[in-house]
Amino acid sequence: MRISEYIFQRTDVIKTSQISDDDYNIINLKSDNWVFIYAGIKYSINWYSYKDHEKKITDLYKGFLANRLETKSPATVKTDISVVRTLLKLRFNPYLFNYGTELSNYFKKSKENFNSFKMFFKWMKTQNVELDYRSVFKRLKYDKPGVKNSFGHIAMREFEIKKSDQIRLIKFLYSTLETCKKDKLEFTEALIVLSSFELGIRPIQTISLNVGDFKVIKNMEAVFYSLDIVNVKKSNDQQHIRKRRAISSKLGFFLELLVTGKDSNEPLFKTKKRKRFTSPGISKVINCCLKEMLIDTSKFEGNTILRHSLAQTLADQGSPAEVIAEALGHNSTVAGRAYVNNTPNIAEIKSRALGKSDRFKEIIEILQTGRPKKKENVPEDRWISGVVGTGYIGGIGGCGLPSHSSCPKNPVYSCYTCQKFHPFENGPHTEVLKELQNEVQIFIDNSTDSGDLKFNRTLEQLEMVIESVAKTVNLFNK
Repeated sequence: MRISEYIFQRTDVIKTSQISDDDYNIINLKSDNWVFIYAGIKYSINWYSYKDHEKKITDLYKGFLANRLETKSPATVKTDISVVRTLLKLRFNPYLFNYGTELSNYFKKSKENFNSFKMFFKWMKTQNVELDYRSVFKRLKYDKPGVKNSFGHIAMREFEIKKSDQIRLIKFLYSTLETCKKDKLEFTEALIVLSSFELGIRPIQTISLNVGDFKVIKNMEAVFYSLDIVNVKKSNDQQHIRKRRAISSKLGFFLELLVTGKDSNEPLFKTKKRKRFTSPGISKVINCCLKEMLIDTSKFEGNTILRHSLAQTLADQGSPAEVIAEALGHNSTVAGRAYVNNTPNIAEIKSRALGKSDRFKEIIEILQTGRPKKKENVPEDRWISGVVGTGYIGGIGGCGLPSHSSCPKNPVYSCYTCQKFHPFENGPHTEVLKELQNEVQIFIDNSTDSGDLKFNRTLEQLEMVIESVAKTVNLFNK
């Protein structure tokens, strides 16, 4: 049965989802002031300030927002609140649909605002409020925001951080983390940027992390680190789900330093005032760091640049759209396909990965080994050997570290990019190169066929090693 007026009669309490324990998520519908805190940011609407409006109109907006708070994520509801405020400000009457030029221009500018307005009338229809909905939706079609080329910047590759700049950034972050005390703000900020670079997570995901989300698994052979990261993109999710993602041993090592002695419910990253960061605060940290490294942030926010760079790196290495969507937390593979379509063909990827391309010559200038030596001039306990791919290789060179010390890095793989390594003049470097090329071929095939996330940056590291081994081979073939 159709009703001429909607009456809001609810006096219960709504509990919205929380991105962190610091969020306030209880809304008393009986109150004149609806307030919630999400991701450290306060959102509210004070109904008392609209007391001069007709009650039947404010009741409609109350009913709509209550429904959205119950069924949608707060990240979506914040747009609904903004739209309702605008409608009240412009004295819009839904019953009369007094839709003027000012409102029309307002909704043409934003797809999110337009969709919220459209959902308002769809909700009214479910409440059987009497209205000519056919005419309403027909009128709204004219103001639907135009379709933009959302992925044009991907095709232009204008967001991508150059490989040389990525290396400078990583070296800067590692240097900061190795020289700063863990209780210093600089240590925390460097970890924020490193986490965003490696994982491509959004600021809202970064601030949601607690100490308890950091996991360490140790056995006799190795140490494995991971983070439980909240999924914030699903607009229909009332409760955010956390997904466990593996992280590098380097990031894990520094995070373990940071969390030592802290309670599991504490924020993983704290401000100078020992409070949880806000999303804008995280964005500011990343922007300042990139600007300090002279990386252009004029067109895109720093976090966006890091996410785009990770996605394009995955695509360039042969990862399918599904893997990219999973890594970045996208709802669909549309953006992932845009990155994949913007990659070189697979032949170029293989050529580059197998050490036959010129694209990584700038890296080779940075990655240098120590001076070559004759095998007989190096103490035998300093000779380096190890397993590469599926084969054992010995006597590739000597380690320049003191005899009483041991290197924590992976033998052979790490040596050719280390200045402490002295390659033997007659060492089996060609054999090392061959085994590495075979291994990278397996990585390419696996990442293309299965899209396993564990290959996300390993291939790029192998590329660097292969280039350095090839340079060593060429040195002795001159």
